[in-house]
Amino acid sequence: MKKNKKWTVLALICLLMLMLMVLPVKAETTGSIAIQLHSDAAEVEMTLYKVAAYADEEYTMTEEFQGCGITTKQLSEAKNVSQITETLEKYVAAQKLKGIQKTKKANEILLYEGLSPGLYFAVQTAGQDKALAESTLILLPSTESGEKNYHPEVTVKCVSQVGAVILNKTDPDGNVLEGACFRLKQKNGDSWKELNVSLTTNKNGQLQVSGLPFGKYQFVETKAPDGFVKSDKPAAFEISKAGEVTENGGKYETLSGTVEEVQVVNQPEKETPPGSGNPGSHDSGSSTKMSVKTGDNTPIALFVFLLAAGACAGLAVAVKIKKGKK
Repeated sequence: MKKNKKWTVLALICLLMLMLMVLPVKAETTGSIAIQLHSDAAEVEMTLYKVAAYADEEYTMTEEFQGCGITTKQLSEAKNVSQITETLEKYVAAQKLKGIQKTKKANEILLYEGLSPGLYFAVQTAGQDKALAESTLILLPSTESGEKNYHPEVTVKCVSQVGAVILNKTDPDGNVLEGACFRLKQKNGDSWKELNVSLTTNKNGQLQVSGLPFGKYQFVETKAPDGFVKSDKPAAFEISKAGEVTENGGKYETLSGTVEEVQVVNQPEKETPPGSGNPGSHDSGSSTKMSVKTGDNTPIALFVFLLAAGACAGLAVAVKIKKGKK
């Protein structure tokens, strides 16, 4: 009896294994897409759209994208990808389509879950003032490894938005000034944060700072060129567009984009005129001139005595001439 029971159990196990081999394995129907952006690209929003369904290596355009101007043949051939992504960028913006939005925080991967198989389009929809991310097409499941991957991770190129500034230092007549020293500060909320840079104008009266994130800044002069008065007024500027600087013959110029330019003028120091320390004096060009002033050591009493004696002598001569006429 026990032997028969043993064979019965073995038969049931074999039957179960046979059924598992015969029955088709149910394919995975949903997956996810992970997008990795540049580590510095915080506050960048990426939106994911499903452009086409994908089954048996064939594409079927979704209802939202049937009028986008891209055919399933173009998608399957995977030619002119840059042209396709550009067309899709303009289409989603014009149609104001709604996709799955994710905003990247610092060192965070954007994860889109619960996705059915198909061709997806990822495009940046916000945060362009922080960084610019490339648009990309993503196939789910991915077959890059030779096997179907329902959870692909995609790295999207993302460049932080930075700008540049050129400071020009001159006197009131437009002559360039070398040797002016500055510190750079960045607006941080309601205060100004000093950046760890020390800057000095070159022989062309210029200095430049590149790689500045978008924001508000100001140059603060710490030392004026010799013979000039230091400016106490900060030179403010704002970086709101990307730009690059190049050097041409020792002079800084705009290489690409938009570069901010700041002009700072130094006033010359006031020179003390000759003799300005003696307001009562003046110079007629004669070396024999003498001036009298308060606090001088000239013997005033003697001067007065001689003047009086001269007057008396003159009066005596006049009286004598008058008597002679009589």
